Amino acid sequence: MFSDLHYSIARELISCANKHELIAYKDLCEKINYGGVRKIGVYLDPISKFTYFHYGIFISSIVILKGTKKNGQGFIKMYRSVTGDYATPESDIEEAQREKVYEQDWSILIKEMQYSERDSMPPPKRNPSVTS
Repeated sequence: MFSDLHYSIARELISCANKHELIAYKDLCEKINYGGVRKIGVYLDPISKFTYFHYGIFISSIVILKGTKKNGQGFIKMYRSVTGDYATPESDIEEAQREKVYEQDWSILIKEMQYSERDSMPPPKRNPSVTS
């Protein structure tokens, strides 16, 4: 599910989040040596959904259009389709998500992403005293 490029992106986003910084799509592409600015969303999408389902936060909310401090329309569409929230104004979504990104401890995100890829995940622990 996750490629080396996904992990490079995640590391860069974690670095920016830890410094409470935004990063432009173009700058992100340059930092990870990826030439497809218009296609970076394909890689951001699964990372963002992963962080949403594990943390309740879209880490890619800190990736912006250069010079605007606004997210791309792909981010907003993904946010709305995943959350079902079609009412909140875009600026409120961006602000709330970024606050959460900056507050979150991302120190184990990479390990969680790697763990999620393993073929044989351990079965959930069951309480033997509970019958189903």
